[in-house]
Amino acid sequence: MHRDVDGDSEFDGCFSGTTVHDCSSKFELSASRGSAEYNSVNFNHSFAVSNTETDRKNFALGVSSFTANGELERMEYVGSATNLPGFDLVWGIDHEEASNNGVSRDNEGYFIEYLSEFSDIFFLTAGLRHDENDDFGTNTSHRISAAYLVDLSDNAVLKFKGALGTGFRAPSPFEIAYNSGSFAFPPASLISLSQEESDGWELGLEYVLGNRVHLEAVYFDQEIKDAIFFDLAGFSGYLQDTGTSTSEGIELTADIQLFDNLRLVFKLHL
Repeated sequence: MHRDVDGDSEFDGCFSGTTVHDCSSKFELSASRGSAEYNSVNFNHSFAVSNTETDRKNFALGVSSFTANGELERMEYVGSATNLPGFDLVWGIDHEEASNNGVSRDNEGYFIEYLSEFSDIFFLTAGLRHDENDDFGTNTSHRISAAYLVDLSDNAVLKFKGALGTGFRAPSPFEIAYNSGSFAFPPASLISLSQEESDGWELGLEYVLGNRVHLEAVYFDQEIKDAIFFDLAGFSGYLQDTGTSTSEGIELTADIQLFDNLRLVFKLHL
């Protein structure tokens, strides 16, 4: 599979000594992907190779304000065993080489996931991932989730669910290249970005009535250590929120088929 994308946009609120509103950008993307699969009674295997190249140019008052050339090469293998007693296993390995404006980095990851099949009303998953990054060393993250189904009358199902996990995100080559390039200035240009680390959990309730009604409420609580963000006040580049930031709230979703040709979708974040 291959895809080419070209795009042009105009917008307000860019920087050229001060905030200006004559802004434009040009974007080019070239993406290719090839894959192969082998499936048997007990095991499934897939292997994929992909390459993505991007070219981005930003202009303020008609003058170039930022350029970026990036490439992402990725190889991945995913295997699964589906006829184990009471559970399935999924495992894999992936390798990425990302580059932007001459800054490149390799990341190799290994993962395994357990999916329960011992009950028709209780489901459990547990996953573990280990990453080895050229610039930021090794990281191990995990995720555990559970769900319990209550079969109501008239084709209705009530689901109780919960999940908790950890994660990390290394600063991208794009973010590092921006801060070290000619477009950045203090304080961003003086910062050596480190990786983000996250820890969070959620509890939720779902109600499903056939294909006509889907209601969902989820409470989430997430902490991010050393979050990376773009300086929207001074446009100096990418900054880092030293310490821990917390995000918590409630997500409400409703998807209701009112008539055969009319559907209501509602989402609210509190």
